[in-house]
Amino acid sequence: MLVKGYLEIRKDIKPEHFSELEVSLKEDRKNCEANFVFMVRIIIAISFFKATVPEFTWLLYLIALIILIGGLILSVISYRSLNIIPTVFKKIYIEAEKYINFNLKVLNPDAKVKPDENT
Repeated sequence: MLVKGYLEIRKDIKPEHFSELEVSLKEDRKNCEANFVFMVRIIIAISFFKATVPEFTWLLYLIALIILIGGLILSVISYRSLNIIPTVFKKIYIEAEKYINFNLKVLNPDAKVKPDENT
């Protein structure tokens, strides 16, 4: 069933789409970088604020730091994910084509669907 579904969408998938995907994700990676830098600056600002304003309690300071550190971790994870996504899709495409071509050539020589000659 999975192979039949892939064979149906196979003609719509082109290797150029992967480079287009990588280019389109570049701006999202820049946004993640900017968000990371912004959160680090907020941590520095809150630390200065805590040092200068005695009414700013330790509990409030720790809660703000925990939330910001969580945001930093999410920012790093999303940045790494945006780097990995195009590579994973390329690899899935290459492996699926190898699998389909092998099955069509070796296991089923009288198949109606011809193997893709690009891979």
